[in-house]
This record gives sequence, C-alpha cells and structure tokens, in this order.
Amino acid sequence: STPYYGILKECGVWPIKEKINEKKLMYYHTLIKREDNCLAKQILMSQMCRLYSNWYTDILKIGNKYELNISVSKMESIEKYEWKKIIEENITTYLKQELEQKKNSMEKLRFIYNNEWKTKNYIKELPLNDSACIMKIKLNMINMYMNYGKNKNCPICDKEKDTTEHLLECCYDTTERVDSSLTLISS
Repeated sequence: STPYYGILKECGVWPIKEKINEKKLMYYHTLIKREDNCLAKQILMSQMCRLYSNWYTDILKIGNKYELNISVSKMESIEKYEWKKIIEENITTYLKQELEQKKNSMEKLRFIYNNEWKTKNYIKELPLNDSACIMKIKLNMINMYMNYGKNKNCPICDKEKDTTEHLLECCYDTTERVDSSLTLISS
C-alpha cells in the first residue's frame, strides 16, 4: 500500500480532485464578476434558484468542504488574487487535516512531521536517486519485516524488531542490508 498522501505532501502537490475544485471555485468567481448580460452568468443565476442538482449546487458542496464563504456578495467584493489565496489556504488546511487522520491509521506515514504542504528541500536540492531514497525511508517503502506487518527481529543483530528506525539507528553500518532494503516494495 503506497502512502499516496505522504508522497503528495513530500512533493508539495495536491491531489487532482483538489486542483479541479480550485479551478471550479475560481471560475465561479469569474462568472459572478461578469456583466449581467453574460449568458453563462445568467445560467448560473437561474441555477441558484433551483433545488435540483446542478453546477451551482456542486459549488456549494465544494465551498462547504473547504469551509469557504461563496456568497455572491463575497464574490463581488473580493479580487481574484485574494480569492485564489483564500482557496489555496483552505484547501491546504483541508489536506493537512486529511493527512493527520490518515497518519493515525497508516504506519507508513509516521515520519511525516513538517506541517507545510510544499516541495521539501531534499527533493529540490538532491539528485533524483538520493531524493527517492530519502522518500522511501520517510514513507516506510523499504523492505523491512515491520513494513509487511510481520513482527520479527532484525536479521543482522537479532536483538530488536526489524523497523526502519532500527535500521537507521543501529544497523546502518551494514551497507549490504541498507542497499537491499532501499528497493520499493512491489504491490
């Protein structure tokens, strides 16, 4: 089980669903700011009076999901760059909360500490192979018994449980073990 949210957070990338929602919210703002004789705006305004499922009701759901005020008066009073910033902040907050919930149930996310949702420096500054190696370790994507749900001792020292922490703290000198452990677990 690949820790999808962990990879996205380390790379500073939103899931595609959040990017689509951001675009919808930005377009909603654009429509509200248009002239009243614009056909797209007229359609939106008529959808606001309807109870059945339509594009506007989808926008309401998206706004509620990210705790955004999407009232017409708010859209008319806010500039595009301000609205974009608010959307980004609220979606990022939502994603952080999602990740925190997932951290409680996914052991592979236990090394994700940083609260910022942006590309980590090691990804920007290190060669690809080194970045991939660090990410594999941080997301527990290396061949360790504990990562397979097995509760066995380290095959090198046989003193402690075979965990990522043990490998890095105690048995790191054994480069053969480290090199063989840094392969992706095939799903």
